[in-house]
Amino acid sequence: MISGKTIEQVREIAISKLRHPERGPYYYGESQIAALLAQLGLVATVYKQISKVSDIPDLALILIEFHEDMQVGRHILFHRARGSHAPGTAIEYALDPSLGCKPSDRIRTNFKNIAGHWIIGIHAMNTKATASK
Repeated sequence: MISGKTIEQVREIAISKLRHPERGPYYYGESQIAALLAQLGLVATVYKQISKVSDIPDLALILIEFHEDMQVGRHILFHRARGSHAPGTAIEYALDPSLGCKPSDRIRTNFKNIAGHWIIGIHAMNTKATASK
């Protein structure tokens, strides 16, 4: 979604460069996410707990459906798009590629229950990350 590559191309990079297993089960933690994004020319921050949507950088992975006892969850991709037509205008949405959710829930715009979630910020290599406050 953010690298300009297909999921098949990303998977092949993960298998060939990062020793990602060809067949599951597998789980990507913070260091594996950072390594994969680096292969795609992106930088990942460490996990950070947030209290409001303005704490999220313009591009981030949000950890949702986290199970404390198993220490696993899944990620959705958050993006804050700045409007070019009107200064100060921003559209915030998250993409949820899970096959387990209804197609109508794959694009989220409601972040009222975001407090307490954990995020990994993402930005291009050789650029400075931006966060709105």
